[in-house]
Amino acid sequence: MVCIRQATMEDLLSMQTCNLMCLPENYQMKYYFYHMLSWPQLLYVAEDYNKKIVGYVL
Repeated sequence: MVCIRQATMEDLLSMQTCNLMCLPENYQMKYYFYHMLSWPQLLYVAEDYNKKIVGYVL
C-alpha cells in the first residue's frame, strides 16, 4: 500500500535519493528547494508502509 501526500522540506533529501536510484536525469538539491519554495502546493510524495519515499511529483 502506498500513501500519497504533500511533500515537506523534510522530504527533499529522500526525493533526491529516489531520483538518483530510479531515474537517468539527476537534479541538484537547489532544483528541489526552488520548487518547494515556489510551488509547495504542487509537490507530492508517495510513501510505502515503512514511511520510505518511493516516488514523487514535482
